[in-house]
Amino acid sequence: MKRNGFTLIELLVVIAIIAILAAMLLPVLARAREKARMASCISNCKQISLAIKMYSEDYGVVRMPAVTPRANSPWSAWYVALYDLRYITNWGVYKCPSDTRKLNWSRQGAVGTWQVCSYSMNAKLASGSDWMGSTAQNDTVNTIYIFCDCGRGNGYGGYNDAAGYWANAVNAGTAKTHDGRVPVIFADLHVDTLSAKYMLSQCDYGANFRGWGIWTLPGND
Repeated sequence: MKRNGFTLIELLVVIAIIAILAAMLLPVLARAREKARMASCISNCKQISLAIKMYSEDYGVVRMPAVTPRANSPWSAWYVALYDLRYITNWGVYKCPSDTRKLNWSRQGAVGTWQVCSYSMNAKLASGSDWMGSTAQNDTVNTIYIFCDCGRGNGYGGYNDAAGYWANAVNAGTAKTHDGRVPVIFADLHVDTLSAKYMLSQCDYGANFRGWGIWTLPGND
């Protein structure tokens, strides 16, 4: 007699093969998706870096726009200032695609909060009088200026605490990384990535939250 269809065993074998193939492909697809997200995040950093460069050239300064409470300013954060001054025209630049926080990602959403940004900055370099004044800060190639802090970022990144809080958040799993890499804008305004493991190794995130000191690392990993 001519047999039609599959036997139960044959059907189970086919299902098992499909499950094995799916298990093999899903991690590959997840890594590819994360690489695409990191590429988008790096692009955001490059746009932010360019905006800072244009601001610096237009105003003849080597620091970010002054923000409250450090100055009598209408801006609550550096990214708000760059947006209002039209150096950044799309608020989406401030959102890392891996940042899944449910926020109002807009200029309006940033009113009265430091939270609507996936990137934290080195406040010492933004408002300190010694922006290029100390020996270590002259090493602009290895000095962190702004880094991807999605999932925890407060946008401001206070000088004494941001690195420490970021480190604790990474260890707790509340601050995400891109497959263990972190896009960084350095003080000379070039963009690169550092491994989160390396950044954690250089970060003092104990009780004093001393962070990266003045955020100059001994060298890129």
